[in-house]
Amino acid sequence: MRHLLNTLQSHLHVTRSEASFVGLFTALIVLGSIGQYIAPLIGSTELHDHEAIASLIDTLARREQEQHEMVRGRMDSTPTVMSEPSSNRASTPGGSSSGKPLPRTPINVNKASSRELELIPGIGPAMAQRIIDRRRVRAFTSAEDLLDVKGIGEKTLEKIRPYISVP
Repeated sequence: MRHLLNTLQSHLHVTRSEASFVGLFTALIVLGSIGQYIAPLIGSTELHDHEAIASLIDTLARREQEQHEMVRGRMDSTPTVMSEPSSNRASTPGGSSSGKPLPRTPINVNKASSRELELIPGIGPAMAQRIIDRRRVRAFTSAEDLLDVKGIGEKTLEKIRPYISVP
């Protein structure tokens, strides 16, 4: 417990009592958020069902990861990504069957890094580099300017249009 308080204190640059409050407050939030999942199980036979408990833990871990990514996305200037559940990936129209995360917000093709461009469905490392090479010559002024990039045709442009922004 002392180590946790010291870590909070050093990372947040607060006093020991403030770190204690943050720790207590966080614990109350966590207990409050998982309590709604545990309360229905109390007094039922599901409490002893290992699959139900494992499913509960998986759900809580996924939600914690999503919240962590959302907070990290707010702190970074890079676009936040959202992964689709693997069971919905292939059946979702316009979904990514390659398994890579989809951008949550449109990516500015005039400013995005190669890594960010690769988040767009249908854009791989080579295509991302061709987009970067083309924008060095002349900035994109409309989505149709992407048709100048070798390998991007009308169909590809329509596929990536929801995931891009051009000033």
